[in-house]
Amino acid sequence: MPYIVRANDREYLVDVEIKPGETVVSVGGETLKVTLDAGKRGVRNAIIDQKRVSFAHKKTSSKTYEITLGGVTTEVEIEDEILARFAKARAEISGGTRDVSVRAPMPGMILKVHVKPGQTVKKNDPLVVLHAMKLENSIASPSAGTVTEVLVSANESVEKGALLVKISGG
Repeated sequence: MPYIVRANDREYLVDVEIKPGETVVSVGGETLKVTLDAGKRGVRNAIIDQKRVSFAHKKTSSKTYEITLGGVTTEVEIEDEILARFAKARAEISGGTRDVSVRAPMPGMILKVHVKPGQTVKKNDPLVVLHAMKLENSIASPSAGTVTEVLVSANESVEKGALLVKISGG
């Protein structure tokens, strides 16, 4: 599965393939075999191409983590590459000045609504949490603007394509 990873003002395209007993990670044309243990209290051990590495991690938002390796802490943003492309296309189509309709990418149950009408949002701010396929999916704002309408509430079932939130471009 492809991801966009941002750290230290740089952006990387990372492909992750999970196989039985190991994970294969490709970054910038280099392929690494990675094995992770379960870890305790935010500390994990990894074997990366037969080298053991210990690191600490802390989730700070829906897409952002603090990773500490060798005493150095780096903020890392991880975003599903396919969803990022869709969000970018939606924002470009809207030109950032027209209304944006945020729709459910898959059927599921709304667990939480983070916004209300009149609220100002920035690009990538969480709007709602959708429970689907045994996962909690944070649906983020594709652009900055003002929430004009929230069409769902917590514990509501939605179908794929259902209108969730309307945002007036800013």
